[in-house]
Amino acid sequence: MAAAERWAAQIAGPAYAIDEQTAIKVADGAVEVISEGRWKAFLREDGHRFSRHRV
Repeated sequence: MAAAERWAAQIAGPAYAIDEQTAIKVADGAVEVISEGRWKAFLREDGHRFSRHRV
């Protein structure tokens, strides 16, 4: 996860570290993480929100 944190620090917007059991759905600007696995959201300083859905 440390490598993902370093990578995300270089990105201007939100970033997500996901495994092979995770999908990201973006519709009309809303981000939804669908997962049975492990994931982490690295959010922008302005508090960009996301929703979670666990299958």
